[in-house]
Amino acid sequence: MTTKKRIQWIDIAKGISIILVVYGHSGLNNVPIIGSWLHAYRMPFFFFVSGLLFSGAKYDTIVPFLRKRVKTLYRPYFLFSAVLMLGIWLLNDPRFSTREHMLQYIKTGWEGWALWFIPVLSLTEILFYYVTKICNRGGEIAVLFTLAIIGRLAYIYSLPNPYNLWFVLTAVMFYGFGSLSKNVVINLSKQNLFKVMAASCLFLTASFIYLMSPDLPEFAVNNMASIWIYPAAFCGALFMCTFAMVLERITNNIVIAVKSFIIYIGKNSYIVLAFHQIILQLLGKTGIFPNGVLQRIAMWLILGVLIYMIVNYYPAIIGRAKPAKAEIA
Repeated sequence: MTTKKRIQWIDIAKGISIILVVYGHSGLNNVPIIGSWLHAYRMPFFFFVSGLLFSGAKYDTIVPFLRKRVKTLYRPYFLFSAVLMLGIWLLNDPRFSTREHMLQYIKTGWEGWALWFIPVLSLTEILFYYVTKICNRGGEIAVLFTLAIIGRLAYIYSLPNPYNLWFVLTAVMFYGFGSLSKNVVINLSKQNLFKVMAASCLFLTASFIYLMSPDLPEFAVNNMASIWIYPAAFCGALFMCTFAMVLERITNNIVIAVKSFIIYIGKNSYIVLAFHQIILQLLGKTGIFPNGVLQRIAMWLILGVLIYMIVNYYPAIIGRAKPAKAEIA
């Protein structure tokens, strides 16, 4: 039995992006210019790259599609949610640990905690699956734009937004355009280094169109801020993909070591997404760290151990059939 080979630059791009998400939740967003720039496209990138990996043609019906998602997405989500609830309770902070606030999480889908992304991604995949089944390519593009417009109107008119359901209509546009651009992006990854670097510089420059927006987006509450965020997010996602393609080809020993860590994190970004915030807050509650740098180093060490244990001893948690070969980045 053969296994499908992973695309290394996608793992690199996912690894860099989840690292940026972690540091965005711990102060990077406050860095002038660069913090705002990263904030404008980090989460759309994950929808875009998920779309790149979408392969709905191999599923005749929704049932096998959902069966796979139960193993790799839904089951980990409920387990990780239970662990996160325990961690929030251990914080003993009345803003987090009251019964009323817990019920609010259940009703609204985690509010600002990063796990909000998973239900939205799940519904986005299901919605796009049906879009591909009922529309041709031109019809898909029209439907994706229409859904995004409806999602934006829902924000403008402040419609109720449990589990960030309205953002699904925007997320499916990023996801869909990732899927529709798959061949173009894959072909670009096979070009010579100069062409890839040129494309990366172009996308980087274009992504700064976010500066035209008067405010920054808040994806967890379906706030896209302005129409300028949409092209900025697409260009930012494409920049991250092409930057990862360039990084993949660098063979310097130090860079290879850094890439090994990034790839390891990229392959296991779900675990990092679920637990980085609660680990960081629980470490802060101990009061034993004299500065934030040591606290963040401890967070990464704990995340590394957690990933290693799950991947090598309890892989069924994240939908993997057998323990992976032991890897320590």
